[in-house]
Amino acid sequence: MARRRRALDIPSQSWSDPGLIWIWLPPADRRPAPLAGFGPGARLGAVVAALDEALPDLREQVRAEQAQSWREGGGLYDDEPVADSVLGHPGGLVDGHGQDGRVGWAARQSS
Repeated sequence: MARRRRALDIPSQSWSDPGLIWIWLPPADRRPAPLAGFGPGARLGAVVAALDEALPDLREQVRAEQAQSWREGGGLYDDEPVADSVLGHPGGLVDGHGQDGRVGWAARQSS
């Protein structure tokens, strides 16, 4: 008689909201200043919020660097736009919400 296979656990909320994932941080003496107040680990959303507060232009700077790299590697012209699907949402993985309320990766897949 064949056994039925069942899921043992329902995936936690953090699988659909990356901001809830807990991550390890480098030792305190090797961390960037915005992360100095954290313990040995923190929620990814809290780390991103601390970086956003301390470095408000960081996301746009990274997007510009990614776009330039894509242009150089992909042979695009300087005035040719790079699709958001290549660069990711301006809000990023952690706080990018889709129209249907889904967050993170699921939001990007539905848009």
